Amino acid sequence: DGAADQYLAHGCQSLTVAYYRPLGATADASGVEIAIEIYEMDDPRGAFGIYTLERPRDAAALPVGAEGYQRGADLTLFGDRYYIKLNAYPGEAHQAADVRRLATTIADAHLAESARPAELAYFPREDLVTGSFGWQPRAVLGLTELSAAFQARYAPPDATDEPPLTLSLIVEEDPSAADERFGRAQESLAQRASTPPEAVTAGPAQGVRARMKYRGPVLLLHWRKYIVAASGTAVAARAAWTLDRVELLLSRLPR
Repeated sequence: DGAADQYLAHGCQSLTVAYYRPLGATADASGVEIAIEIYEMDDPRGAFGIYTLERPRDAAALPVGAEGYQRGADLTLFGDRYYIKLNAYPGEAHQAADVRRLATTIADAHLAESARPAELAYFPREDLVTGSFGWQPRAVLGLTELSAAFQARYAPPDATDEPPLTLSLIVEEDPSAADERFGRAQESLAQRASTPPEAVTAGPAQGVRARMKYRGPVLLLHWRKYIVAASGTAVAARAAWTLDRVELLLSRLPR
């Protein structure tokens, strides 16, 4: 349906589909069924990422698997490295309970120990936009040097129609790997910036602020094994508030 590139970018390895008929369904109800699609990703971050990419922002979270949500009769969840969709046909309201029971059976049997990524706990809750957590598998800020970033969006309490601030967090295996990647990303950013990058400090992190064509103002910072990026008009329009959000994030990172 045109989503293949996104699934592949998130590490989709296989898709398994099965069809179920609810217990007690009669022979003349052969058209009533539940289709289950199980996408196996190459690691749990990919399952979380594709789940957050497709989840409606206002969807209420359900405690099934690591997390799920239900819209109408259909239910979507993720856990471990699996992204699972249960679709009811013909999708009538009375099928919702059957779908929920089947999803719970799957989750309890195979995903009982699943949880949302631990890295989400690093993001501050102050001014966090509800339902905005995500995972970007590649090209953060459009830079190929930056990939595999957890993300969240923030909005000031007095914001009206302002675009939210996006914070991206990349966690490397060790400080030297982060330093090397940050250096390459900084060089690429300098080449693409529409104005000369200026040095900036946020708490213990050092980095640059620049304006990118088509993306506007951005921050790129490095501290120990972490790389933090900030993007959105708030980077310039609300510079102090942006730095405060970044410093809160940095203060929550394990040393």
